[in-house]
Amino acid sequence: MDLIFEMLIPSGIDVPGITFREPFYEWQGERYPQGPPETSFGSNFKLVYGQIPDFVKNKIPVAYASVDWQCICVKGSGLDLYGHKLWMDLPEDEEPEDPEEEHFTLRDLLHTICTRRKWIIVIDIDEAFEVMPSGGLSDVITALNGVIIGEIEGKGFLICGEGSELCLTISENP
Repeated sequence: MDLIFEMLIPSGIDVPGITFREPFYEWQGERYPQGPPETSFGSNFKLVYGQIPDFVKNKIPVAYASVDWQCICVKGSGLDLYGHKLWMDLPEDEEPEDPEEEHFTLRDLLHTICTRRKWIIVIDIDEAFEVMPSGGLSDVITALNGVIIGEIEGKGFLICGEGSELCLTISENP
């Protein structure tokens, strides 16, 4: 399944502990940009600034339309590992197995990016999607889990919310 997972947060917002940098190639003392700003969240998630697709812009609810949004595309093996654990029916407290990734789970990522601000999460599988104009990060987890394990077929989600109600089983990221 080709799953697109994007987080929209207000432009100009700095997320504590996360610093985006433009990748570059250096040759003979010259620096050449190699794409949009990006960063890592642990070793399994790569976050890349991207453009907000027009079909997403057209679905943003009125209460969120006046915000100037920046799009963070979630890439890397983190979503695949998360899906694998869902399929294996492993409890969330067993995520992750690598102690160095203890504070870099999907829940930690959502909590870190979305705490204390408005946000929009896009879960897209190239199908029509449901708009939830007032949701929480627990709704994001439920929708994502349903899409990944096949309980929800033929639709993606655009979920809008503010702050984080997720209870983390570990301490907040430093």
